[in-house]
Amino acid sequence: MLADYLYQMRTTNSYKGDESNIKHVDEILMLMSAMSGFKNVENIIKVAHERKVSNMKGFFELAEEKGIEKGIELGRTEGREEGLQLGRTEGIEKGLELGRTEGADMVSELNTILAREGNLEKIIKANTDKIYRNELLKKYRLLK
Repeated sequence: MLADYLYQMRTTNSYKGDESNIKHVDEILMLMSAMSGFKNVENIIKVAHERKVSNMKGFFELAEEKGIEKGIELGRTEGREEGLQLGRTEGIEKGLELGRTEGADMVSELNTILAREGNLEKIIKANTDKIYRNELLKKYRLLK
């Protein structure tokens, strides 16, 4: 059984387990884990005992099932992280766009008020001096 595993892995880089029963389940799986570098053997042994699996085909089906579960969870985690990052980026872009639009609207409204007052000097100064512009936006209650 162990020799069959090693032979198949060497020649095909995959293993198709047979259905013959194994007497020393834990020991065989631990040995195969040590030889193959498979890391999650303790979990497979636990599940194998719960499901009463006692042949190589069943063990590799469990390992594959656990791998699929882990892959799905990893995919979900990466998807959530990617979605959050994308959402943050889109949120920042929309926030900047909205801020620019609101800022332009406030300055436009300020210029309209100052033009109605006939004060060209204030318009010019407000367009070149940020501090003065903010003072006027507050004075005319345009800054929210």
